[in-house]
Amino acid sequence: PNASSVRSSAPTDPAAPMQPNAPNVASPPPPWWPQLLRIPERMAEEVGAWLPEASVEGYCRFLDTMFHYTRHSEARLRTAAARAQDTELRAFFLELAEDEAPHFQLAQQDLASFGKAPGDAVPASVQHFTDVWQALGSDSSAGHVGALFALESVAGHLATAARTALR
Repeated sequence: PNASSVRSSAPTDPAAPMQPNAPNVASPPPPWWPQLLRIPERMAEEVGAWLPEASVEGYCRFLDTMFHYTRHSEARLRTAAARAQDTELRAFFLELAEDEAPHFQLAQQDLASFGKAPGDAVPASVQHFTDVWQALGSDSSAGHVGALFALESVAGHLATAARTALR
């Protein structure tokens, strides 16, 4: 794959799901394409089932997790760039690393608005994700892109339900 096949066009609504460009857009998408698009939808359905039970305390735990996850996103993306064999993918990962670098500050600011600060301990889920990311090995670009696609797309599928639940 190259960056143009995995890069999504920026949605006008930042909460909208990513819509990646179909590979080889001159021909019909491959038969697995709908399955790929369904992954973040299924993730959102699983998370969405818990939203009616959302609490401020639960939201703060989520923000703490996001703080720790995004705090090291730049390093994870730079690792992916260093492993990428394709120059376009390498540039793609480096561009994302630059973009992701300050995102942990958003979670930190949101926590502060509730009078809280991020915890010192990295949540187990974040450590597990980091361990899996690192274990993907050399030129594991497909795994890195797949994880990014799913994680970056799920929020758009949850935006409306989350806003409703957190009011």
